[in-house]
Amino acid sequence: MVTTRSNFGNVHITPIVIDFSAPGDNIIVPAPAGAAIELYQIYLVLGADSTGTFKAGVGGVALSGPLPMLANGSIVLDFSGAAWHETTPGNSLVLNSSSGVQISGTAYYMVK
Repeated sequence: MVTTRSNFGNVHITPIVIDFSAPGDNIIVPAPAGAAIELYQIYLVLGADSTGTFKAGVGGVALSGPLPMLANGSIVLDFSGAAWHETTPGNSLVLNSSSGVQISGTAYYMVK
């Protein structure tokens, strides 16, 4: 069960587990009806080489450039008080993986 935590002052952030191994668009946070998703913190670890791109929605607009990642490498976007990425209303937060490799971690987000 996903719980909400509020240990960052007035910002209420929800954690969600990341666990996929399919190539292409993988939904990190499902689309909320009529609302946007703000990504405040994330960490990822990759089982093999891949290139990742954060996107707003499956087949949607890129929120980042392509990020080349190596096997057993990681990406950490730490909490800074400002959102790292924001989707458009009604779109999922997606990570596109160029390869079918295991990607695991946790994302911390808010629906606005």
